[in-house]
Amino acid sequence: ATINDVARHAGVSTACVSNYLNQKGRMAEGTKQRIQAAMHELHFTPSALVRAIKQRRTGILGVMLPALDSLDETEGAAAFLIPALLRGIHDGADAANNDLLLYTGGELRSQSDRESRFLGGHIDRLIWMTMGKRTPLLDRVVAAGLPIVALLTHEVPAGVSYVTADNPGGMRQLVTHLAEQGHTRIAYVGPDWTTDFRDRHTGYRQALLALGLPHNPALQVVMSRANSGPEGVKRLLNTLLTLPTPPTAILCSNDHTAALFADALKARGLRIPEDIALTGFDDMPIAAHIAGGLTTIHQPFRQMGQLAAEKLIALVQGNSSNP
Repeated sequence: ATINDVARHAGVSTACVSNYLNQKGRMAEGTKQRIQAAMHELHFTPSALVRAIKQRRTGILGVMLPALDSLDETEGAAAFLIPALLRGIHDGADAANNDLLLYTGGELRSQSDRESRFLGGHIDRLIWMTMGKRTPLLDRVVAAGLPIVALLTHEVPAGVSYVTADNPGGMRQLVTHLAEQGHTRIAYVGPDWTTDFRDRHTGYRQALLALGLPHNPALQVVMSRANSGPEGVKRLLNTLLTLPTPPTAILCSNDHTAALFADALKARGLRIPEDIALTGFDDMPIAAHIAGGLTTIHQPFRQMGQLAAEKLIALVQGNSSNP
């Protein structure tokens, strides 16, 4: 059904229906009711495209998602954090009557293709959630004027807002906790392929300095993707335990890595925490099942997603949105 059909069915002009749809001018209550009844009977829905062109707004918030190919891996972090973040983004967007459009498979497409998808007029704004290093694509989209809030990273162009956890602060809390338990040889193990991981390594080093603990490069292991699996973790653990002064505690940058180390320690007949202490980061569901309950840092992923959506909507509405 078209606006002309609604006008004929209601016995009014097309201009009258248009004024009703756009809430322009005064209109008798009886006329409103006839138009409403006609729209209902004809299953008329105003064109979202036409409305978006007139208002220069689609009411749609885009979300650039990473790691969807690992959501079926129940032990992976993505299977936990992506749904939690999306629920929070939904909460923030829904409160402002915005819908979501998910952009997926970005790494499988050319940069020009991905850029056109973001800038083709489908969305008013974009949550950038790739967690990795800053990319030229982000710079291009920002330069084109699309409002963006980054999530889980602070490596963004100047003036772009972001939402992420206090990763250095969380790691400092863990090191301080271990030091209070009497540990002075605390190893750090984790990858560096996201800003979160790099910030956690920084927090570890900051804590050692603040507590006056020795800085031993041999106790700091930056994992590669090649040694991040069970066999690689077994080799890393063997390297740490055969040092002249092996660690009494192993601080992992995420719970998934901590779970692998827990299995490797158990295979060597070592008890946690009696023989060696172990900590994680993120407070994933798996943490409750590691060594009777893993010491870890909770991240409020749902609240972080909601805050990112709220900041982005406020930015488009003209309100301040400081990084």
